[in-house]
Amino acid sequence: MEDAKKYRLALTGFIIMVVLNVAILVSIWIMRPPQFHRRRPHGNRPFRVEHFMKNRLHLNKEQRKKFNQLRHQQIARSRPIIRDIRKKRGDLINLLKSDQIDSARADSLIEGIGRDQIQLQHQIFNHFAQLRQLCTPSQKKKFNRLMQRVLHRYGRPPRP
Repeated sequence: MEDAKKYRLALTGFIIMVVLNVAILVSIWIMRPPQFHRRRPHGNRPFRVEHFMKNRLHLNKEQRKKFNQLRHQQIARSRPIIRDIRKKRGDLINLLKSDQIDSARADSLIEGIGRDQIQLQHQIFNHFAQLRQLCTPSQKKKFNRLMQRVLHRYGRPPRP
C-alpha cells in the first residue's frame, strides 16, 4: 500500500510539472515581442527592396532589364564608398584603444565619414530618380507610395 501511494504521488508531481512547463512555453509564445509575429514578404528570406519594387510595380521585361542594370551600377558605385566608411569607422574605433587620443585625427575621420555618407546619399537619391524615370505614369503613382513605405520601414532611427 505504501509503494502505491508513493507511485501515485510521484506520478501526480510529474504530471503537474509537465502541465506547468507547457503553460510556461505557451505564455512565452503568446507574450513574445511583435516583431516575431511579422512574416517576411518572401518567406524566410530578408526583405529586399528590389524584389518588392519589381513585384509591386509590375515591371515589364524591358523595365526589369534596365532596373537590374541600374541596380548593378548603383552597387558598383556605392561599394567603394561603403568600404571607405567602414575603414574610417574601424580607424576611429582603433583610436579609442590608445591612452592618448589624437582628437585632430578623430575629427578628420568623422568629417571623412560625413563626406562619404553625403556622397552615398546623393547616389542613392539619383539611383531612385533614375528608377522612377523607367516607370509609366501609373507605375509612378505606385512608386511614390512604395517610396513612402520604404522610408517608413528604413527611415526610422534605430532603437536604443
